[in-house]
Amino acid sequence: LGLGPGSLGDFAARTGRPDWAAAASFLAEYLDLLDLRGVLDYAELVHRAVLLAERPETAAELAGRYDAVFVDEYQDTDAAQVRLLRALAGGGRTLVAFGDPDQSIYAFRGADINGILDFPDAFPRRDGAAAPVEVLTTSRRSAADLLAATRLLTRRMPLTRLPADAVRAHRDLAAVREGGRVEAFTYPTAGAETDNIADILRRAHLEDGVPWHEMSVLVRAGSRSIPALRRALTSAGVPVEVDGDDIPLRQEPAVAPLLTALRVVAEGVAEDIAADAAEPAGPAEPAGPAGPAAIDPETALTLLTSPLGGMDAADLRRLGRALRDEERAAGEAVPRPSDTLIAEALAEPERLAVHDPAYARGAQRLGALLRGAREILAAGGTAEEALWALWDGTPWPARLQRAAHRGGAAGRNADRDLDAVCALFETAARAEERTGGRGALNFLDELEAQDIAADTLTRRAVRPDAVRLMTAHRSKGLEWRLVVVAGVQEGLWPDLRRRGSLLEADRIGRDGIAEPLSPGALLAEERRLFYVAATRARERVVVTAVKAAAEDGDQPSRFLTELGVEPADVTQR
Repeated sequence: LGLGPGSLGDFAARTGRPDWAAAASFLAEYLDLLDLRGVLDYAELVHRAVLLAERPETAAELAGRYDAVFVDEYQDTDAAQVRLLRALAGGGRTLVAFGDPDQSIYAFRGADINGILDFPDAFPRRDGAAAPVEVLTTSRRSAADLLAATRLLTRRMPLTRLPADAVRAHRDLAAVREGGRVEAFTYPTAGAETDNIADILRRAHLEDGVPWHEMSVLVRAGSRSIPALRRALTSAGVPVEVDGDDIPLRQEPAVAPLLTALRVVAEGVAEDIAADAAEPAGPAEPAGPAGPAAIDPETALTLLTSPLGGMDAADLRRLGRALRDEERAAGEAVPRPSDTLIAEALAEPERLAVHDPAYARGAQRLGALLRGAREILAAGGTAEEALWALWDGTPWPARLQRAAHRGGAAGRNADRDLDAVCALFETAARAEERTGGRGALNFLDELEAQDIAADTLTRRAVRPDAVRLMTAHRSKGLEWRLVVVAGVQEGLWPDLRRRGSLLEADRIGRDGIAEPLSPGALLAEERRLFYVAATRARERVVVTAVKAAAEDGDQPSRFLTELGVEPADVTQR
């Protein structure tokens, strides 16, 4: 909206919002820090481009530099981008904007559907007449029957402020080929849904000859749905590709044990520092090896059965029995629980040297690794160094390497795990200026706080033959032969919660406090998102949902029936 720290502060004073005044102060400090570091965020990049383009001398130069300006996906522009475009190609210069108001889905990040609806008046011709609206009437993606189903969705999407004949022509598309099909299925449980999605994908690949990379699974909420779907599909033998920034790094299966182990050693170092600070000052003692750090039994068992420990349930039972026998021999009438004894032994791995390596080797190795990582942090080392000691000290990397070379489903899992570990080390490397236990805990807290992955530098090329699993928002502009739209549940899709946050930034308007989006406007945006998902398919779209037997259980979304097909209830896995 072009509000800088000063104008936002004035706006806050006029509207009686002290929290927005505080936000203005924060924005001023934030921009100062960006200047000191010599970097720009995206919003500031566009804002400064607008300021430059609006200078008279720059405007004259730009006007003579371009014969024409073409803009794609115009329905996703925000107010700042429209200002930039007006500076680049306003005043009646040649400007052609392509867009589909039925696919405006980025309101949560500032995009405004009114941009494309107001285009004829916002960019008039030189003579002042409104810009003409032309309609493209041929659909080159979806086959005829599939196109007819998505036309049913558009009937429920109001579209005003465009000429009525243009709207009718826009909605009345003609397909270039016959065929296509739409299916909707409901299942009694989420597990049955993922099993059947895997079956649909496998049958399409094996029976219909659809390549894996010509299929996708789209969901509404990535962090909620993608991890479980990826695990289930991969286990079922379906190769899956997920963009590295679609799910938080901490939710990667290969990363979780490394982060758990790092937290154990970092908390131990932090406790030592706190204990030292509480003791009265005395003569300096020579530094020795770190003492045992208490590990709670649940965490100990989690680490021992992870790839870092490499133990299974039978190993744990044998080790637990041996430690209980050892305690009885020491004179304990009632030995303590096995879990407690195993956790203590993990903190003092030298105690395990007398036990049979057949069942104690994993615990002894993991205990030594934890102690070594703890000593690294205690000596002022970084989280990256401690993580490397944990990762490099086990047979796990070699196992993943062998599996990756063998290929198949296990190889795909190994590739995914190695990618995740590489992303973890790249993220840790950028936090290397923070050292010691407190620095490692800060690093862990930042990863835990991420609802979406912040690290886009680790995005990698898409594997050539895998099913794409992503959010409907991310699918914009892409297409596949088969698209499965999964998890279309009432309450999740449509999601009618307000998009604003505690500061209600969505209520900051150009001229005063704006009204929040009404439930009707939120529903229209959610229906447009569902329309985007359904129109990614060229030949076949499958929509799935859970229909629980209990009345208070999960129920299918109202969108499930809007494609004109009766959902089939599938009751078996």
